Amino acid sequence: MLNDIDLLQKFLLYFRDKAGLLIKEAKKSPIILPNLPTKPPKRSFALDEKAKHDFISKISQGKNSITKREYQCLTLFSQGLTSKEIGRELKIHPKTVDRHFENLKAKHSARNRVELLPLI
Repeated sequence: MLNDIDLLQKFLLYFRDKAGLLIKEAKKSPIILPNLPTKPPKRSFALDEKAKHDFISKISQGKNSITKREYQCLTLFSQGLTSKEIGRELKIHPKTVDRHFENLKAKHSARNRVELLPLI
């Protein structure tokens, strides 16, 4: 009858033999992966700088105004980014991003972020 240590030793010997054969085979025909970028590509706004400036100037008038930063947060949100990702992109804290959305929801009587999307 085998005890636990004998069983473990037999398993290790078996595994070493099998793994050794597999490793030798793998070295004969390695899989070459393409060089993938380590960072995701930087996202850019769809509008050029002048168009963004003109748009922000138009909507920055009156009680339902939207700030440049609120617009940036909203645009990145529309691209599917989370608060954390938006914060990383704009170099601000995710809670600041959340505050921008809270301000926008209050100004435009929106219940959630999705209701703000028609602003862009």
